[in-house]
Amino acid sequence: MIKNNHKYLIGLIVMVIMFISAVIIRYENIEPSAMASDIEVEGVLELNNTGIRNDKEYVLNIKMTKNKNCHIITYPYIDGLGYMTFNEGDKENYYVPGSIGSDGVTEPIGITALKNNNIIANETDISLYGFWFPDEAGQYKARMYFNKLDTFKEIKNPVLVCVYTEEKYGKQLTWSKIIPISIQ
Repeated sequence: MIKNNHKYLIGLIVMVIMFISAVIIRYENIEPSAMASDIEVEGVLELNNTGIRNDKEYVLNIKMTKNKNCHIITYPYIDGLGYMTFNEGDKENYYVPGSIGSDGVTEPIGITALKNNNIIANETDISLYGFWFPDEAGQYKARMYFNKLDTFKEIKNPVLVCVYTEEKYGKQLTWSKIIPISIQ
């Protein structure tokens, strides 16, 4: 009888260990709900001849198509241009975010993406400012305005850094996507 109890207890312990191992393996391999291929982004930078915000020299138009609901911040990186601004008058045709800025999760991921793609040097110290498109799937357009900084020399390698973030089962899941901005 004692031998059967030991066998049962050992079998139970093995099953618990297998279950815990399966849970840990599953947790470590959690996939994001959306992938970089689920978004399409296009950015076009041009001189501001819109008749709006004439105090700003450049305008950046962004088109984003989200094929799935996802939480993405978009950081424009255009060396030599100042902070982005939006115009409330654009609300009829463009998405105008309620706020711009950065956060402690997505900004370091965006900066790392810029460094990993050799857009900025590893020792470069920058701050990124971006905005969140709505989380819902769909097509969005945004328009922002920029001025040249005093240190402006030329526009070189402008990009949009899109950073995805999601918390799933208590785990922070992220990825980033670099989109070249065309200049017209």
